[in-house]
Order: sequence, then structure tokens, then C-alpha cells
Amino acid sequence: MDEDEKNYPDHGAHQRVDNEILQCISLADWQSGLDSGANDISTLLNDTWQNAIDFKHTLIISEMNSRW
Repeated sequence: MDEDEKNYPDHGAHQRVDNEILQCISLADWQSGLDSGANDISTLLNDTWQNAIDFKHTLIISEMNSRW
């Protein structure tokens, strides 16, 4: 009897444990991908917001210069 047989005498139980471990790993990878995607979206939104602010400031300065 090898070590696996001592820990998992039922082969089906061993397979179920392996499947649960793979599902946990898959979910962790999926969550990591979601986190990465959320960070990318957040960065894009911040960049877009900053560009909008910069553009607004440029318009204000341009308008002020045209009044002089």
C-alpha cells in the first residue's frame, strides 16, 4: 500500500479531492484575472479623467487668452 492509498483508500475520493483542488486553483486564477482587468479599467478611467481635466484647463486658458 503506497502513501496515496493510505491517505485515500477510495480512488473516487482521491479524484474528487484532486478535482476540488483544480477548481480552487482555477477560481484563484479567474479572480486574479478579474482583479487585473479591474485595475486596467481603473487606470484607463483615471487617465481619461485626467485628460478631460487637462483639456478643460486648456479650453479655459485658450478662452482667457482670446479675451485679451
